[in-house]
Amino acid sequence: MSKKRKVQKSPPIDLPISDIAVLGLISTRNYIGFTKGITGKQIIKEMKQASFPDWVDIKYSTVYNCLSRLEEYGYLTSNDDIDKKSRKRIKLYQISASGSIALHNEIIHYLSTPIKESSPLDLAIGNLGLLSREISAKSLELYSRELEKQIQFLKVYVEGLKESKIGSNVGQITLTNSIIPVINNLLALFERPYRELLARKEWLEEFLQKLKHGKVFTKENLNVGDPS
Repeated sequence: MSKKRKVQKSPPIDLPISDIAVLGLISTRNYIGFTKGITGKQIIKEMKQASFPDWVDIKYSTVYNCLSRLEEYGYLTSNDDIDKKSRKRIKLYQISASGSIALHNEIIHYLSTPIKESSPLDLAIGNLGLLSREISAKSLELYSRELEKQIQFLKVYVEGLKESKIGSNVGQITLTNSIIPVINNLLALFERPYRELLARKEWLEEFLQKLKHGKVFTKENLNVGDPS
């Protein structure tokens, strides 16, 4: 029997990125086999296959909270069904007309509006006067090594996806016939942060050289002792 949840809450003006991710996945999966709807379990499985947490601020444990919230906003509808294999009752989610409109508006907003990203690194650099040049340099060298790990992780996907050979595995992604038509969309999800990290690494190396040559204000310039 079909069950539709009553709208209990008014949606916010701006949806959190986790809600947008869930809406987007449900909407796109409707075209690749989930025509009757998709379960929460299937959503999590699809997110794991696409490595969602690598490029979206979302945790698998919060997916059901997102589904419940979006249903209360009227952005999702749900129907009860029976799983053919287990014969257990399952809940299938589909995006509603209002959910599609909200999703489209959010996508247009993020495509057209640069969002200023805050970084704790900026706060730390603003307070380099509290640290010695040596400690500052060692800390930033460690930052650089961790940055390089992220760069190499993304590089695997960028180079692999550019090959675009059906049946090959790129990281956790298997290139199937359904993926090939959107290969450039998928590539962009890895190439954009990859290039940003490369640019950050280049800037960091230049800044480190200035720091090591005493061209950056550090504790030596203050001529004060340690707080201890």
